[in-house]
Amino acid sequence: LTLDYGGFRLLYDCDLKSAIRFEYKLERDIGNFSRPTTFNLDPNLSKNCEPQQATNSYASVVSGWDRGHLVASNHMDYDAAYLLSANYMTNIVPQLASFNQGLWKETEIITECYRDLAPIQVIGGVIYSDSSNDFFLASHGIQSPDFFWKRLNTTNSNNQIETISWLIPNQ
Repeated sequence: LTLDYGGFRLLYDCDLKSAIRFEYKLERDIGNFSRPTTFNLDPNLSKNCEPQQATNSYASVVSGWDRGHLVASNHMDYDAAYLLSANYMTNIVPQLASFNQGLWKETEIITECYRDLAPIQVIGGVIYSDSSNDFFLASHGIQSPDFFWKRLNTTNSNNQIETISWLIPNQ
């Protein structure tokens, strides 16, 4: 199911109760809306597509896990509606806190830097491959992603396409 929020799109797998791919384009950073403090179930899902069962933190179930954004809320801070949509649970997956606040955040910071040089296309997703860390099936109805991937496409000062890609384990 493709979910289009205007500022970004998610490819959502109803069986996994998870987005498996995200995509958006960024221009120069002009936003400063504050990030919402709450997470919400997505009202855009059809009745045939189940959302995660809860919005509470994953750390309330297993310590050391964050509600991790696929599309960074800070990247959507130029539009209040987009920013609110980035906090829907359709854009949230279990991330180890050290990963979410470490390497994943670094990819967001790098994206922030490049967007001020030239428009940038961000594409990414999750890979589920190991059920041994699926601690949130009973509480939230979602598996834990085992890998995250992200690709940035932009152009340099010579108008040549440049790409940065990551494949990072959720550890």
